Amino acid sequence: MAENSCKAQKTRITEKQQRSRLRRIYFLLLTAVLFAAGAQAGRLFHVEERLAGMANAAAANNNASAGEEDIRETLASGGDKKETKTMVYASGEPVGIYIKTEGVLVLGTQEVKTENNRSCSPAEHKLESGDYILAVNGEAVTSKPQLISYLQKNEDKEAVLTIERNGEKQKIKIQPAYSEEDDCYQIGAWIRNDTQGIGTVTYITEDGSFAALGHGISDCDLGVQMDISGGSVYQTDITS
Repeated sequence: MAENSCKAQKTRITEKQQRSRLRRIYFLLLTAVLFAAGAQAGRLFHVEERLAGMANAAAANNNASAGEEDIRETLASGGDKKETKTMVYASGEPVGIYIKTEGVLVLGTQEVKTENNRSCSPAEHKLESGDYILAVNGEAVTSKPQLISYLQKNEDKEAVLTIERNGEKQKIKIQPAYSEEDDCYQIGAWIRNDTQGIGTVTYITEDGSFAALGHGISDCDLGVQMDISGGSVYQTDITS
């Protein structure tokens, strides 16, 4: 009887230790997220995390549980297999996702209204939907405001754009036009450099890394998978 009581007490202590470990892990600054994103599905990249406070919600709702994942490694010497066990914590927590693209994504082209009610399309037949603008005159482009700033600096001179199309980099020349309507130089292109949505954290490891297993992240207008440079995840609540 005493032995059974001791085992029961030991089991309770173990469960308590696991819950305590789970709380500590949730409070860690989680720095790695795995997304099957873009053409390079499943690559690992670092993001800023905003999950502070998730631990209390998870502990209160008992939404997370501990589990074990078997990992088999083939040793370099002899090719023998070694079986190790790594503890992971099932999550299922919803998160908000903010993604930045590699360069700026071209959605399409349009006319620029110039003086005397005239119009022109500087980017027509030069830029295509799905292109990424990576640089202007050799200066890297990481955002829409940056691209606009470079075009104003360039004025009406021919600009050299470094773009990525179908995975290949190339350079094209475009001469910006001055828009009387918007009072600035434009190349006549619709662009985007970020997107957002919701996802689910699949599991968390003991070292504080977390992962999401799923599909590539696509642009809502073009339906093409996005080339991602980085992003952030945030604590979120789904209300409807």
